[in-house]
Amino acid sequence: MSRPHSVHPSTPTRRRCVAQVGLASAWLALCAACSAPPTHLTVDLEAYAARRAARVPAFDDAASGALGLAALRAAATTQHPALALARRRALAPLAAAEFAGLWPDPTLALDLERIVSGAANPLEWAALIGVEVSLSGQRGARERELRAEAQAAFADAAAATETHLAALDEAWVDWLAAKLEARALEAHAAALAPLAQRAALAEAAGALEHSEADLLRLALATANAAAAAATHLCDAHAGSVRRLVGSRSDAPLALAWPADVEAPEAPEAPEAPEAPEAPEAPEASEVSRGRAEGPEATNGRATPPTSSDPPAAASLARSPRVVAALAHLAASEARLEREWRARFGDVGFGLGPGRKDGEQNALLGVTLPLPLWNQNRAAIARAEAERALAHDALALAVEETLDARERAASALALARGERARWEADVLPLTSTQLSRLETLAELGELRLFVLLEAERGLRDAELHRAALIAREWRATLALAREHSPSATDLPAPDSPCE
Repeated sequence: MSRPHSVHPSTPTRRRCVAQVGLASAWLALCAACSAPPTHLTVDLEAYAARRAARVPAFDDAASGALGLAALRAAATTQHPALALARRRALAPLAAAEFAGLWPDPTLALDLERIVSGAANPLEWAALIGVEVSLSGQRGARERELRAEAQAAFADAAAATETHLAALDEAWVDWLAAKLEARALEAHAAALAPLAQRAALAEAAGALEHSEADLLRLALATANAAAAAATHLCDAHAGSVRRLVGSRSDAPLALAWPADVEAPEAPEAPEAPEAPEAPEAPEASEVSRGRAEGPEATNGRATPPTSSDPPAAASLARSPRVVAALAHLAASEARLEREWRARFGDVGFGLGPGRKDGEQNALLGVTLPLPLWNQNRAAIARAEAERALAHDALALAVEETLDARERAASALALARGERARWEADVLPLTSTQLSRLETLAELGELRLFVLLEAERGLRDAELHRAALIAREWRATLALAREHSPSATDLPAPDSPCE
């Protein structure tokens, strides 16, 4: 009986298999090498400087010639370069999240062995194409983590936007206060001009000494210089407002005077930055000397809630501090989930041909991690600690929001009360005293020093009233920001191409 023997593939067949595997590997490597690399970005400092010089934000109500605070806030939200850059920081994790769920690239493993002596078939080889399979769901967890990080980055951008808008409000109130001060000083100088003319006539007639006339002329010159300095300060504050909007300080952007400067009212927040709705330009109104009106807001808008109102969860969820803290807590939860799933590594499978002992074989390889000792415990412990820290930060953000609302409501009530007392008690007395002295002067009894002192008293009272109006504006805007922040209306980008 003849001896059975194995039937082996011929040498050309084996060589053909090896050549096919090699050609496939070379083709894959060539495709990867021929893909176009990312191009380098062009850096042109002169172009950047020219872009800044030409930057003038676009406004929907530019034809009106003057821009109110609501339009300025809407333009700063959408067009200020620093705020746009803060929002684009969220696109980096968002771009990575779009590809986080892809399978890893396969691997090619080649094993060649040549037996030096004592074998009929000295060359042995094996080729395996391996693929890693995630059975623990790490890729999906990684995608969710990156998207949560993007939401946290965008929430940070919204908080930075609200901080920037607060600085814009402060600069706008500074401009308003400087404008009120300039108008009060101009009114004081205008009131001194007739007195100076009357004193000059009395000096020429010999009824007034030269020293007394010089004193009145000095007071008029000082008043004119103070009014000019206040006007320059007003222009400087207007430049600060333009810079915070995203333009140059000398850009041709006129700031609109509030429709009722003595009734502070917070502007409406823009609904969306892509198409900000700018209100109509308010008409200018002069501040009359000695006018005493209440600070109540008009135009039918509801009064912002005070600290006595119960804090609602929906109201707290609109606070930029709370929104950012919630986003960071969600990101820490997603990070902990990914680290927990990383306890079990990916399973690797490999399949390919091989040759051993002169026989052609089909090979199957499996790589199975065994989570016995490590189990990713260090990363899990760190993620748990970060999650606890994010939870504490959320609790602190809620407390800080409620505290800021209470302080803003208290500041507004205090500013309104102090202004009401000043307008009810001080301004009428100064106006009455000056009116009586002016009447006596018209009748020929010129009490120069008393009249000059009364003019200065009315000037100081008007300047203090202007400061109280600015203080009430600050408190009103601060309370409106706490209860109706506009930065939380910004839509989060869902694509890195936006």
